Amino acid sequence: MAQNLAKLKVEEKPLFVPPVEDVVQALQDGLASYFGSVSVESVECPDLTAEPFCLVAQGLCGSPRVVEVGGVSNFMPLYNPDKIYDLKDFNQLLAVDPVVALGTGAGPFLDNHRCCELLANARISNGEVQSLNRIAKVTNENDRGYIVQFLPKNETKFVLMANLFVSNGKPGKVLKIHCKNRIRDEDFPAAVRKCLAEKFKGKALGLGGVFLVEGSKVCQHIPPEQFSKVPITSPEQLNNWLKFFNMNPPLVFVGTILTHDMGLEMILQHFHSFSSHGEGGHYHFDTDPHTVDYLAYFSLAEKAVHVDRPQCTSTLKVDNIQPTQS
Repeated sequence: MAQNLAKLKVEEKPLFVPPVEDVVQALQDGLASYFGSVSVESVECPDLTAEPFCLVAQGLCGSPRVVEVGGVSNFMPLYNPDKIYDLKDFNQLLAVDPVVALGTGAGPFLDNHRCCELLANARISNGEVQSLNRIAKVTNENDRGYIVQFLPKNETKFVLMANLFVSNGKPGKVLKIHCKNRIRDEDFPAAVRKCLAEKFKGKALGLGGVFLVEGSKVCQHIPPEQFSKVPITSPEQLNNWLKFFNMNPPLVFVGTILTHDMGLEMILQHFHSFSSHGEGGHYHFDTDPHTVDYLAYFSLAEKAVHVDRPQCTSTLKVDNIQPTQS
């Protein structure tokens, strides 16, 4: 059963939204130290329902916000089976309608609490969910060792935690970021985050949306079939528990970036991927820096929102997941 809506605490803080031309310049200048080729501009959002992105809504505009539901302490050291959430509640919970939710989370408890990643791509209006949500889960049913599949249309729940870029899904102006030839050991979302944090010191910015990776495989993880029965208390345990795969492009990633936490205990960056060829998971880094090609469409967020922030019982963070970079 999903959490009682009336008992879910919603905390929010305003984010700094600088003039878009200042953001464009900050990223154009800053990303040049991370990539050999960089182009950043403010453009009218293309129709993101079209290939290769295949999102549930055309745009990324209208009431944009970075949202975290639950948190890491809901699954580490041990997972909390009571933390079940429902996308149907999002209009009432966030006072936004429609809600387009793109990003990451833990997939619903299916097949006796089996672990899986949520690849969130859904529109909610009047409590009705239009879902293109997928899950990624490990399996012994194919040579890959994992499977990515659409959730049933009537399955609107997720568990434990989620990091979602929320908007009305309207067309409008967005940031277009095109980077090739990575020249530093830094992943793409972290490079974007660090450029903005450096330019706008002391200001908390948030953004989210979608990016496409071509020209390189991407190291990603998917959790194992069952939640750990042993408390996970160290980065080493966490990395040994997860399953890592180098996945083939093109891959479409959805998720969020925050430059600062602001005391809400929110994850600073988190992206999950899907594809038309059945691969997807949690992004870590590209494996072929000289040939990688990133194309992103991001929208600046007006608010950071944390729903049902858990009592902090884990010192581990998503950043503690550190597969060996080849």
